[in-house]
Amino acid sequence: MTLFIELAAIRQFLEPLWQELQREWGGEEGACPSLYMCRHAALFLVAVLPGAEVEAGRGDGAGFLDANGQWQDHAWVRQGEWLLDITADQFGADPVIVTAPHDPRYRANLSQAEITTQFSRLKPRWREWERMWNERKEI
Repeated sequence: MTLFIELAAIRQFLEPLWQELQREWGGEEGACPSLYMCRHAALFLVAVLPGAEVEAGRGDGAGFLDANGQWQDHAWVRQGEWLLDITADQFGADPVIVTAPHDPRYRANLSQAEITTQFSRLKPRWREWERMWNERKEI
């Protein structure tokens, strides 16, 4: 299975879980499924993809550069020589992106220590999602 196809399958699996989480938060019905899900998605990808590591950017001049030229706080993963992103569509980009590390739309400025600190505040929903993903793959 190619990496792109695997990421598309992962995203398809996660979308209903993201929508459920958005409903819990009181989110707008019909909103982009990946809205505010980049950190959850990045942690999930690290759990299911060997060698993946979270990268993130926050603040002016870092994160994801949208089509309007605005930097958006964002998280994605790096696996080997690839940047992987399954939530950039919240900024008008493709829903699944596999690109080179020098892609100018991505700029990380958080250290792994900062990522660990900030992401530790999230409820570990991704652990349950990982269990469900692994059970699904065994069928």
